[in-house]
Amino acid sequence: GKFNSYVEAGSTVIDQFFSSIYNGDWTAFNDGILEAIGNAQKFAQQYIYKFPNEVIKELQLKTYERNEFILKTGNEIDGLYFLIEGQYYVSSIEITGRELLLRYCKAPAILGDIELIEQCIIQSNCIAAENCKFLFIPLHTYKRYLQYDADFTQLLLKEFAYKLKTCTISSRVNALS
Repeated sequence: GKFNSYVEAGSTVIDQFFSSIYNGDWTAFNDGILEAIGNAQKFAQQYIYKFPNEVIKELQLKTYERNEFILKTGNEIDGLYFLIEGQYYVSSIEITGRELLLRYCKAPAILGDIELIEQCIIQSNCIAAENCKFLFIPLHTYKRYLQYDADFTQLLLKEFAYKLKTCTISSRVNALS
Protein backbone atom coordinates (compact mmCIF):
# COMPACT_ATOMS: atom_id res chain seq x y z
CA GLY A 1 0.00 0.00 0.00
CA LYS A 2 0.87 3.66 0.35
CA PHE A 3 2.93 3.11 3.51
CA ASN A 4 5.09 0.48 1.77
CA SER A 5 5.85 2.97 -1.02
CA TYR A 6 7.00 5.52 1.55
CA VAL A 7 9.22 3.03 3.33
CA GLU A 8 10.65 1.68 0.05
CA ALA A 9 11.46 5.14 -1.29
CA GLY A 10 13.25 5.96 1.95
CA SER A 11 15.13 2.69 2.28
CA THR A 12 18.42 4.00 0.89
CA VAL A 13 18.44 6.85 3.35
CA ILE A 14 17.64 4.35 6.11
CA ASP A 15 20.54 2.16 4.97
CA GLN A 16 22.88 5.10 5.50
CA PHE A 17 22.01 5.05 9.16
CA PHE A 18 22.51 1.33 9.80
CA SER A 19 26.17 2.05 10.47
CA SER A 20 24.97 4.13 13.43
CA ILE A 21 23.85 0.92 15.18
CA TYR A 22 27.37 -0.42 15.23
CA ASN A 23 28.67 2.83 16.67
CA GLY A 24 26.04 2.69 19.40
CA ASP A 25 24.51 6.00 18.26
CA TRP A 26 20.82 5.11 18.69
CA THR A 27 19.67 8.74 18.64
CA ALA A 28 21.14 9.29 15.16
CA PHE A 29 19.71 5.96 14.03
CA ASN A 30 16.17 6.80 15.20
CA ASP A 31 16.36 10.34 13.81
CA GLY A 32 17.57 8.91 10.49
CA ILE A 33 14.64 6.51 10.20
CA LEU A 34 12.13 9.26 10.93
CA GLU A 35 13.78 11.59 8.42
CA ALA A 36 13.90 8.88 5.71
CA ILE A 37 10.21 8.07 6.11
CA GLY A 38 9.32 11.78 6.08
CA ASN A 39 11.34 12.39 2.89
CA ALA A 40 9.81 9.34 1.20
CA GLN A 41 6.33 10.59 2.08
CA LYS A 42 7.11 14.04 0.65
CA PHE A 43 8.40 12.51 -2.59
CA ALA A 44 5.36 10.25 -3.00
CA GLN A 45 2.96 13.14 -2.36
CA GLN A 46 4.70 15.52 -4.75
CA TYR A 47 5.66 13.29 -7.67
CA ILE A 48 3.19 10.35 -7.59
CA TYR A 49 5.70 7.76 -8.79
CA LYS A 50 6.92 4.51 -7.23
CA PHE A 51 10.54 3.62 -7.94
CA PRO A 52 11.50 0.06 -8.84
CA ASN A 53 13.34 -1.74 -6.02
CA GLU A 54 16.64 -1.62 -7.96
CA VAL A 55 16.43 2.18 -8.08
CA ILE A 56 15.43 2.58 -4.44
CA LYS A 57 18.75 1.06 -3.38
CA GLU A 58 20.62 3.79 -5.25
CA LEU A 59 18.60 6.89 -4.32
CA GLN A 60 20.46 9.55 -2.36
CA LEU A 61 19.39 12.52 -0.28
CA LYS A 62 21.27 15.71 -1.14
CA THR A 63 20.97 18.87 0.92
CA TYR A 64 22.04 22.41 0.09
CA GLU A 65 22.19 25.49 2.29
CA ARG A 66 20.89 28.93 1.33
CA ASN A 67 22.96 30.53 -1.50
CA GLU A 68 24.79 27.27 -2.23
CA PHE A 69 25.17 26.24 -5.89
CA ILE A 70 23.20 23.10 -6.72
CA LEU A 71 24.22 23.09 -10.40
CA LYS A 72 26.71 25.35 -12.20
CA THR A 73 26.65 26.43 -15.83
CA GLY A 74 29.17 24.53 -17.94
CA ASN A 75 29.49 21.50 -15.62
CA GLU A 76 28.46 17.98 -16.60
CA ILE A 77 25.17 16.70 -15.18
CA ASP A 78 25.59 13.84 -12.70
CA GLY A 79 21.94 12.77 -12.33
CA LEU A 80 18.40 13.94 -11.67
CA TYR A 81 17.45 16.10 -8.68
CA PHE A 82 13.89 15.97 -7.33
CA LEU A 83 13.17 18.86 -4.97
CA ILE A 84 11.29 17.64 -1.90
CA GLU A 85 11.84 20.63 0.39
CA GLY A 86 12.91 24.25 0.02
CA GLN A 87 13.18 26.65 -2.91
CA TYR A 88 15.86 27.50 -5.45
CA TYR A 89 16.30 29.85 -8.35
CA VAL A 90 17.66 29.39 -11.86
CA SER A 91 19.84 32.11 -13.35
CA SER A 92 22.34 32.81 -16.08
CA ILE A 93 25.10 35.35 -16.40
CA GLU A 94 24.69 37.86 -19.24
CA ILE A 95 27.59 39.01 -21.40
CA THR A 96 27.71 42.17 -19.28
CA GLY A 97 28.34 40.03 -16.20
CA ARG A 98 24.89 40.76 -14.79
CA GLU A 99 22.91 37.84 -13.35
CA LEU A 100 19.57 37.22 -15.07
CA LEU A 101 16.88 35.47 -13.01
CA LEU A 102 15.15 32.89 -15.21
CA ARG A 103 12.91 31.05 -12.78
CA TYR A 104 12.11 30.66 -9.09
CA CYS A 105 11.22 27.07 -8.13
CA LYS A 106 9.51 25.21 -5.30
CA ALA A 107 8.51 21.55 -5.00
CA PRO A 108 7.71 19.68 -7.08
CA ALA A 109 10.60 20.58 -9.39
CA ILE A 110 13.18 18.53 -11.25
CA LEU A 111 16.75 19.56 -12.07
CA GLY A 112 18.96 17.94 -14.70
CA ASP A 113 16.14 16.71 -16.93
CA ILE A 114 16.95 18.92 -19.91
CA GLU A 115 20.69 18.21 -19.75
CA LEU A 116 20.06 14.49 -19.36
CA ILE A 117 17.71 14.21 -22.35
CA GLU A 118 19.68 16.62 -24.55
CA GLN A 119 23.02 15.12 -23.42
CA CYS A 120 24.50 18.57 -22.94
CA ILE A 121 26.36 20.47 -20.24
CA ILE A 122 24.45 22.35 -17.56
CA GLN A 123 22.77 25.38 -19.17
CA SER A 124 21.99 27.57 -16.13
CA ASN A 125 23.04 28.07 -12.54
CA CYS A 126 20.70 26.62 -9.93
CA ILE A 127 21.16 28.15 -6.48
CA ALA A 128 19.38 27.39 -3.21
CA ALA A 129 17.17 30.33 -2.20
CA GLU A 130 16.72 28.60 1.17
CA ASN A 131 17.82 25.26 2.62
CA CYS A 132 16.86 22.55 0.11
CA LYS A 133 16.52 18.77 0.09
CA PHE A 134 16.62 16.74 -3.10
CA LEU A 135 16.06 13.09 -3.82
CA PHE A 136 18.92 12.35 -6.22
CA ILE A 137 19.08 9.66 -8.92
CA PRO A 138 22.63 9.10 -10.20
CA LEU A 139 23.08 9.20 -13.98
CA HIS A 140 24.12 5.54 -14.20
CA THR A 141 20.96 4.51 -12.28
CA TYR A 142 18.76 6.51 -14.66
CA LYS A 143 20.41 4.95 -17.72
CA ARG A 144 20.22 1.42 -16.36
CA TYR A 145 16.71 1.35 -14.87
CA LEU A 146 14.64 4.43 -15.78
CA GLN A 147 15.55 5.57 -19.29
CA TYR A 148 12.90 3.33 -20.87
CA ASP A 149 10.41 3.30 -17.97
CA ALA A 150 7.17 4.73 -19.44
CA ASP A 151 5.79 5.99 -16.10
CA PHE A 152 9.06 7.74 -15.26
CA THR A 153 9.20 9.26 -18.75
CA GLN A 154 5.67 10.60 -18.18
CA LEU A 155 6.92 12.27 -15.00
CA LEU A 156 9.72 13.96 -16.95
CA LEU A 157 7.32 14.97 -19.75
CA LYS A 158 5.06 16.71 -17.23
CA GLU A 159 8.08 18.67 -15.99
CA PHE A 160 9.07 19.63 -19.55
CA ALA A 161 5.51 20.76 -20.29
CA TYR A 162 5.46 22.92 -17.14
CA LYS A 163 8.82 24.49 -18.03
CA LEU A 164 7.66 25.20 -21.59
CA LYS A 165 4.40 26.72 -20.38
CA THR A 166 6.13 29.03 -17.88
CA CYS A 167 8.76 29.98 -20.45
CA THR A 168 6.01 30.87 -22.92
CA ILE A 169 4.22 33.01 -20.33
CA SER A 170 7.48 34.81 -19.49
CA SER A 171 8.14 35.47 -23.17
CA ARG A 172 4.68 37.03 -23.56
CA VAL A 173 5.23 39.26 -20.55
CA ASN A 174 8.62 40.37 -21.88
CA ALA A 175 7.18 41.02 -25.37
CA LEU A 176 4.47 43.26 -23.88
CA SER A 177 6.93 45.21 -21.73
